[in-house]
Amino acid sequence: MEKVGKIILTTMVLMLLSSVGYGSDWKYIFTAPTGGEWFYDTQGVSHGQDTTLVWTKWILSDKEREKFIKKFPKVFKKKETMVINGVKIIRLTNELLDTRFFIQKEEINCSKNVAKIISMSLYVTNGDLVWFSGTDKENQLEDLFPDSKGVTLIEAICKETN
Repeated sequence: MEKVGKIILTTMVLMLLSSVGYGSDWKYIFTAPTGGEWFYDTQGVSHGQDTTLVWTKWILSDKEREKFIKKFPKVFKKKETMVINGVKIIRLTNELLDTRFFIQKEEINCSKNVAKIISMSLYVTNGDLVWFSGTDKENQLEDLFPDSKGVTLIEAICKETN
């Protein structure tokens, strides 16, 4: 339960301290072979000494959404809450949420051409958060695949710093 509390607190702090959702300026950077479109928030870029933090938005294509639904059905199903004999019960329905995009916080290193995802949040069309995952800050920055969203993001962000 302590870990869940930390995740909730981290989510709230990130949302309060970031410009994601309010005052964001999403700039297109990449269309995946599966049809999803990637953007980054030009106002949410934070340059450090060695690394840069940036918010990215991934709008899912229908093909990508179907793949995620098959892989993580519980995340994409609507939940129904009821109270029985004073006990709150949450159950999944067969109805799917209208999930359309992820927002991620990423850390990139321009000089080493590496990156990692710090957090990832899934939203429904109206902007409500339905799922969040934070990663361990000790995770290593990883090499990027050629012609990928990551390489395109690094090229866009690192060009701005030069």
